[in-house]
Amino acid sequence: MNKILIDSKKESDTGQALTLLCLIVFMVTFSRLFVTFALILLVVNMVCPVVFRPAAFVWFGLAEVLGMIVSRIVLTLVFVVMVIPVGLIRYWAGSDPMRLKEWKQSPNVVGCQNDECEGKGKYKDSVFVERNHLYTAQDIINPY
Repeated sequence: MNKILIDSKKESDTGQALTLLCLIVFMVTFSRLFVTFALILLVVNMVCPVVFRPAAFVWFGLAEVLGMIVSRIVLTLVFVVMVIPVGLIRYWAGSDPMRLKEWKQSPNVVGCQNDECEGKGKYKDSVFVERNHLYTAQDIINPY
């Protein structure tokens, strides 16, 4: 986890957030006590925002922890909802674009011309398709 640096801007932001929190609680409970707290917090925030340094440390520390947790949850959900179903559909459809089933399974054995050498020599090292293509300016202009 990164070290949290608290500056005067973050202290002031924390004071404003606490003021807003008091006003939201007032809107729910209709207790004038929270309006008084909000006014006191607002005045303290304008006069001496350094008072909110401990609260800012907790506030931004919590934000850092939540950011790490939520990002992992969201990325996991994207993987489970999008990547796994696509992979399963391609697997069930028999798609093999990387030609993994052919990998080192080729009957062409290096150094042998007939069936008597099968299994005795080395298999081909690759299943890559050799492509001899003369590139033109049009290939570079429209690469896709």
